[in-house]
Amino acid sequence: MHLYFYIRGIKHWTDTWLTMAQGLFWKWKRKNLKTGKMEYFAIQGALRPSIWGAWEYVFPEEALPDVLAVFNITEDTTGGTKSAWIEKSKLTMLRKIFFAKKIPKEAFKKSKTSAKSIILKESQRALSHLGEEIVPGVAIHPIGIKYDLRGTIKGEKGIEWEQELV
Repeated sequence: MHLYFYIRGIKHWTDTWLTMAQGLFWKWKRKNLKTGKMEYFAIQGALRPSIWGAWEYVFPEEALPDVLAVFNITEDTTGGTKSAWIEKSKLTMLRKIFFAKKIPKEAFKKSKTSAKSIILKESQRALSHLGEEIVPGVAIHPIGIKYDLRGTIKGEKGIEWEQELV
């Protein structure tokens, strides 16, 4: 899945945010067609610059609510003002340019209950969110999402997997 967004803020802090976002890993599942079982892997999110100053973040589709929570995007902030119709029409145009869809309301709802940070009790490892307390003065303005295709991949030793083609 691809999340398109704009980032705004003081350059030092936006650079810090982008660096931290590149280091995030997500649970990725795929079905082993030989055994019929689901297998899970840690996969690094891919952050890349896009057109007109936007950014694209690629991650497993099932992680959308968690990505929104970690990125501190827990509300659809595209309405509620006198100029809401102008903002919505701008986003509609941007989504068309990126071939993206609107982020589902259900994903925002789930992001509110998703853990933003995780501390592993039996380890010294922890995973932090990228909210205001960690990286101050940064605003993330989501544009939309694009779904990846799903298909079959042939791996080592002839094993085939059915998976999201991230």
